Amino acid sequence: MSLYHTNGNGAEAKVYKEQFLDECSGAQCADAVDNLISSINGKPGVFGCDLMEILYNGDVNGNYYIGWKDQVAAKTAYILSLISNGVLAQSAYTSL
Repeated sequence: MSLYHTNGNGAEAKVYKEQFLDECSGAQCADAVDNLISSINGKPGVFGCDLMEILYNGDVNGNYYIGWKDQVAAKTAYILSLISNGVLAQSAYTSL
């Protein structure tokens, strides 16, 4: 963002802005965020499973057991950070 503030009217800033807008056009960013959200809200989503269900009940086939939540919690936290960044990107796209 500081690059944009420094060169907000420059040619580079315009190129970065256009590339960003192209990447999120056609609801691509919104769809990506929705897919990630669906992985933690009870639907299978992109991972084919509900991560929150595994977190609380375990998944013996995936070597995640009830009470052994540190790995799954770390992975869920990573997904939540991706969702948060995705919401931020979608908000920026909508604002622009």
